[in-house]
Amino acid sequence: MSISNQTIRVYRIGATKVTCPFPFLPFLESWKLIIQKYPQARHCTLYEDDGVLNDSGEVEYKVHILPPKTNG
Repeated sequence: MSISNQTIRVYRIGATKVTCPFPFLPFLESWKLIIQKYPQARHCTLYEDDGVLNDSGEVEYKVHILPPKTNG
């Protein structure tokens, strides 16, 4: 499944909804630019096929962040 570059991509990083500011770029290039701004998502590997079309016509990618590690 290949998703058109004209489709609006939305990333859910934890509880934060981030609309992709680079819809004209290919998926991997835009993802690399997103993780520069949100370093907590760097461990996550996303593929273009992981996107789910939501009710508003956007392709939504869920990014699962790791819980913080604390002593105690």
